[in-house]
Amino acid sequence: MPTQNRWEREGMAGPCAVPGETRQPRTTTTEHDVNLFDAPTFILTQADMEIPKDAVEYFEKLKQDMRHRGTEIDGDLREVASDDQIRSLSSAYQDGDDEKARNVLHDLLRAKVKMGTVEAKRHLKAVKQEVARREETLDALSQRRNAESKIDYVVGRNVQVARELFGLSKTALADKTGAITRQTLLKIEKGKGLRLGVVEAIARALGVPSEALLLETNKIGVLYELTQPTDPMQTLFREIIDEPNEAALYAHRAAEGDRLDQEALTVVGDVLELADARYENPAARAGAAIGWLWGLPPGRRPELENPVTRDLVAAAVGGWWTHELAETGT
Repeated sequence: MPTQNRWEREGMAGPCAVPGETRQPRTTTTEHDVNLFDAPTFILTQADMEIPKDAVEYFEKLKQDMRHRGTEIDGDLREVASDDQIRSLSSAYQDGDDEKARNVLHDLLRAKVKMGTVEAKRHLKAVKQEVARREETLDALSQRRNAESKIDYVVGRNVQVARELFGLSKTALADKTGAITRQTLLKIEKGKGLRLGVVEAIARALGVPSEALLLETNKIGVLYELTQPTDPMQTLFREIIDEPNEAALYAHRAAEGDRLDQEALTVVGDVLELADARYENPAARAGAAIGWLWGLPPGRRPELENPVTRDLVAAAVGGWWTHELAETGT
C-alpha cells in the first residue's frame, strides 16, 4: 500500500506547494518508501542486552551474604536471570528506581534458593529409598542365612508379607490358626521349624491357597511365561508397562520408605484392581503382595529397567495365579 502524508491523504497542497495548485495523491511507490507493518521485529535476548553494572554488583553482594549464611548460589546474574528479569532490571535502573531493581534481584535469589531446596529434597528422597531397599535386601539375606532351608525361608517371607497386608499381628494370626503360638509363628517367619500341617493352618487363617505361600522369584518367571500370552494378562501388562505408565507412577508411592508395610502393599493391590476386577479378591491381593516381594527374575523382561514396573508385573502374575488357585479350590 503506498505511503501518504497528511497533505496527500486529504488532497491538499503541502507547505511547499505552488499557490493555487492542488496536489494529486501518488499512485506509485519508490525504493525509499517504508511500510512499518512489513518491517522486521527484533527481540533482544540476554546476549544482546546490557546488564547494568549496579545490578551485577548488588547481585554478587547478595550471593556473598547468602554464602555467609550457608547457602551457595551457582552462576552469575546472566546465567541465573531470565530475559524478562533482565529487561525489568534494565528498565528499573533506566527509570532510576533502585528499589524496584533490588526487589527483582531479591525475588530472583529467593526463587533460586527454593528451586535448590526442592532439588535437594528430591535427591534426599531418592537416597532414602535406595537405603531402604538395601536395608530390606540385607535383612532378607540375613534371614535367609539363618533359615533351615530355602523352602523355610520362602514360606517365612511369604507368611510375613501376607500377614502385613491383612494388618494382623503375630499373636492375632497365631490365634486365628488355632494350632500354633506366637513364638512358633515368629520362628516360621524367620525360616525355622516349618511343618506341612502348620503351613496349611496358616494358609487357611490367611484365606489364601497353601501353594501360594511357596511362590518365589523363579516360579514367578515361569508363571509369567504361562500367563503372558493370555488375552486378559496381555491387556493388564499393557496397562502396567506402556507409556504413559500411570500404574507404575501410582505404585511409586508404595516404593517409598518401607515398601512391605500394610499401606504400601495395599497400594499395590489398589493399582491392580484399577486395571482388573479380579484383584478385589483378598487371595489375589495376597498373591500380588507376594509377587511384589519377590519381583521378576533378572532374565525376564530385561528391557524393563524401572524396578517399580518390574515388581508391579510380578505382583500382577502372583495375584492372577493365586486368584486362579482360590477359584479352583486348589
